[in-house]
Amino acid sequence: MISSAMIFFLLIFVIFLLSLIAAKRPKKYPPGPIFLPIIGSIYAVPGQAAHFNIERWRQKHGNIIGHRYGPSYEIYVTGVDESLAALKHPNFQGRKIFYHRNSGIKRGLFFNDGDKWSVIKRFTLNYFSEFQKIKIKDVMVDEMNQLFSNIVPNTVVEMNYQFFPIALNVLMKLLSSITSTRDSTMNFILTHTYKSLHETRPTGIENYFPIIRKLFFAKDNSVQVVHNYLKKSINEHRATLKVDQPRDYIDAFLIEQEKRRALGDSDTFTDEELVVDCYDLIRAGSISTADAIALVMLYLVLYPDAQNKMIQEINANIGRDIMPTLDDKKKLPYCEAVIAESLRINPIVPFTAPHRATEETEFYGYVIPKNTIVKVSLWTLFRDPQLWKDPDDFRPERFIVDGEFVKYPYHLPFGLGKRSCLMEVMARNIIFLYIASFFQKFSIHLPHGEPYPSTDLVQGSVAGPQPFKVLIKSLR
Repeated sequence: MISSAMIFFLLIFVIFLLSLIAAKRPKKYPPGPIFLPIIGSIYAVPGQAAHFNIERWRQKHGNIIGHRYGPSYEIYVTGVDESLAALKHPNFQGRKIFYHRNSGIKRGLFFNDGDKWSVIKRFTLNYFSEFQKIKIKDVMVDEMNQLFSNIVPNTVVEMNYQFFPIALNVLMKLLSSITSTRDSTMNFILTHTYKSLHETRPTGIENYFPIIRKLFFAKDNSVQVVHNYLKKSINEHRATLKVDQPRDYIDAFLIEQEKRRALGDSDTFTDEELVVDCYDLIRAGSISTADAIALVMLYLVLYPDAQNKMIQEINANIGRDIMPTLDDKKKLPYCEAVIAESLRINPIVPFTAPHRATEETEFYGYVIPKNTIVKVSLWTLFRDPQLWKDPDDFRPERFIVDGEFVKYPYHLPFGLGKRSCLMEVMARNIIFLYIASFFQKFSIHLPHGEPYPSTDLVQGSVAGPQPFKVLIKSLR
């Protein structure tokens, strides 16, 4: 008769054998760190600043590097040809789904895919491409005037957090006609969003083993606070909705919701979907824009010659009395080049958001299993010496040809293709308007007695500059 102890040890032995089998690299899977039982190669990836390891892996394994994080297969893609091909490949347009975000239901604009997602994404893109053109100028004028009125020349200011309220205010105006800093609950959202995206570990082990998240990570109740606030706002919008006069994104969504319901579709444009969509837009749209502005400011205070050249361009082509508009972009090629170079030399998103292989796919001689996560390293793409001369040097002039700003097909700070950043157009517009408007009136300098700013970014879901201070001087 077999004892309980024998059964237990037999079970452990079977589990061990299965884990050894699972640790075997699939046939024609890309090379990379050795897979260990259960954990795969998660041991090889640091919790922070994983992009610094990519060049070392690239030299050892090639442009496509295969990993396995716990039960999840993941590949890192480098090299310009491979990166562009991966971003545009039709089989790599799925998304890693974080089911713990939405109570196990597929919702949202960013970590979602499928037919319903495609419909809502198209609707959202149309809204922001049309509606934001009408409202962004007035919203930005209000925000900039308020900011400038609070600036005291010849004072030292910590820069990092200065830009997040502006980005969030603009976004909230477009989403719900509400300005965030005027509302106590939105102040909470502002603080929560800023901290959460910088403290989130994109390669943390809890993202691959749900049981670890449940056992060792406290539930983030702040997400529910934000959701409840958005639900209240949606109900208020519905009570005051005028179909022929949409005020913002929520109005536009509710109008589309009624149109779809009249046609028998009550599953796509739901209130629950709207809550998560707004939350995604708040998190991704505001923090990435704010960090991008902070990054540009960091490099301009470190490179005063570039700052002076940009100020001279603004003064010569716009003057100091009329606030710059989006129509002035062609008049300010060097300003555009400064922004582009800042996002190249130190990308706030070192990797593209995780794509997912929707089918088993042959890619550059390798076989990528279905549901493999695909990440393109923007860091290595932007530091490739074959694409950029002296890639470690800050040189905005590399984006100027014959006096005009040039967009390179391999400069992709917001991604490429179907899964590119939804908020790219709005983010680019806000960054340009802020930088051009600020340096029309002020200059920034390294203050005496303060630490020299570091260009090592704080890594999270989005990377941002470490706290740094500047001395602000008026140009008038």
